[in-house]
Amino acid sequence: MADIEEIKKRLNIEQVIGDYLTLKKSGTTLKALCPFHTEKTPSFTVSAERGTWHCFGCNEGGDVIAFVQKIDNLSFVETVEKLAARAGVEFKPQTEADKQKKTDRAEIISVLDMATKFFHQCLLKHPAAEAARTYIKERGISAEIVEQFSLGYAPNAWHTMEQLLQKKGINVKWGVAAGLIVQKPGGGYYDRFRGRLLFPIMNAAGQTIAFTGRVLKDTSDDQSNQPKYLNSSESLVFKKSEALYAIHLAKNAIRQKNQVVLMEGQMDVLAAHQFGFSNTVATSGTAVGEAHVEVLKRYSEHLALAFDSDQAGLKAAKAAAKIAWSHGLNPLIVSIPEGKDPDECIRTNSALWEKAVKEAKPAFDYFLNLSSDPQQGSITTLRKKAISEELLELIQSAKSAVEQGEYMRRLANRLGIKEESLYADLSKQSKQNRISPVIAKTSPISQKAAQTSGSPMQEQERLAIGLLLTYFDKLPELTPIPFEVPAFADMYQKIVTAKEQKQPIESVLEPLPKAVAKRIDTLILETLRRHELLDESDIPEEITDSLERLKERDRETRVVSNAQAIAAAFASGDKDRAKQLLKSLEHDMVIE
Repeated sequence: MADIEEIKKRLNIEQVIGDYLTLKKSGTTLKALCPFHTEKTPSFTVSAERGTWHCFGCNEGGDVIAFVQKIDNLSFVETVEKLAARAGVEFKPQTEADKQKKTDRAEIISVLDMATKFFHQCLLKHPAAEAARTYIKERGISAEIVEQFSLGYAPNAWHTMEQLLQKKGINVKWGVAAGLIVQKPGGGYYDRFRGRLLFPIMNAAGQTIAFTGRVLKDTSDDQSNQPKYLNSSESLVFKKSEALYAIHLAKNAIRQKNQVVLMEGQMDVLAAHQFGFSNTVATSGTAVGEAHVEVLKRYSEHLALAFDSDQAGLKAAKAAAKIAWSHGLNPLIVSIPEGKDPDECIRTNSALWEKAVKEAKPAFDYFLNLSSDPQQGSITTLRKKAISEELLELIQSAKSAVEQGEYMRRLANRLGIKEESLYADLSKQSKQNRISPVIAKTSPISQKAAQTSGSPMQEQERLAIGLLLTYFDKLPELTPIPFEVPAFADMYQKIVTAKEQKQPIESVLEPLPKAVAKRIDTLILETLRRHELLDESDIPEEITDSLERLKERDRETRVVSNAQAIAAAFASGDKDRAKQLLKSLEHDMVIE
């Protein structure tokens, strides 16, 4: 593969991003409206010097490759290939196998595209598709939606697709590879889809990667033994665990509304898009998985789950919410009015559906209200135990310590029990390796005296480190400072050492692990943005003030600690100890 660093070295990130966005100079950085979420005030920042970008609104960021990959919805390899051509760097697949796989993918996509057009024409014109056209009319699907989603019909015959490929001069093996044709164990072939209404499943680029076929009355052979819905087999281009129905049509609306509505079925999605709710997608014959969430995360952090309101739907929604939380998304639950499915609700009263989506509740609130509903009976001790066990599973999934702590507080209040009791249960689960590491660190049982990760003290330290890294060449003489966060203390010592040894800042940054380096890049961009209006000559004073605040904080901590120790010494009758501590207190109380 092409040398990634050589590509980034040759490309000017300002010019590349400038081809997509209107960048404006702002101090030492460039700003623009973020293309990945809706905003009125620019929060998308580019540092040409560091070759990085970051949005302070949606928290996306990275290098030039990450930007092009995200905005063009390409794979990593496709992005590198595109940028390599622009940079004049020769792009070579890693192996012959990789090269062959790329060729095979293109062949499969070509066959699927041909099949999509063929099936679509069959639906529109084939006499045998009358049952499919009648079904579409009965379900209220408009002609525009039929065209937009390229709906199709597979004739009720065993060798239609096989014969079509032969007629086109295409080897039947590509029909098998595409999941359109099944090879018999003893030899020979037959069509996978027969007498079915077809829903093409497309990737984000709008290429068909698979089909879902719905059985139709009196058109498919031996209906009693046929599943109602049939999916293509998995292939080089189709993985059920990743595919999202209508993502190619929904992606822009998702970004614009900063929310994706996830449903369970294709018919639900068709109804949603027909009535203007175009930020809607569905999984393809499988439960919501981590890969689905990773795809959706590219477009929005807000995921509204609109599943059926029966027990199976609630179970699926809870599982999806856990996965969404674990990936840093904000899962919401749409309460479908009157127990209908989304398709029926939208077609019956689209305004009611719109209201339901707008009023979607955060997943934790939804399940807390559902499990502790007074209509289900009084909250006995046994029921409290059951509710806490059920909801602690959800809380564990949340990625943020702040979220987890808030959920624990609310659960404790609702059940009328102490938070410590809930944390104790989590500690037991920790021994079984089921507890979230974030909760384990912030639990008052395991670390009762610790501050949360977002405490004002720790934020001061983070901002100070940002200043030191960003303006390394303007640092004053550095003296020892006690840091509360070990990682910040370690970074401060590295900065002091580099300064004393007259080494460049790269000696601190280059050895960092990739994940840490990414967070540091974000911190530096944030620092540049925060001080963009500050005159260059004022930077040293800003750094000094920041460090002095940390020293002052440490002095105040010692004063409080000594005062408490003095009181304890007097209470115990240890006057000598009290006098000694008083001298220390007087020293710290001196205002210089």
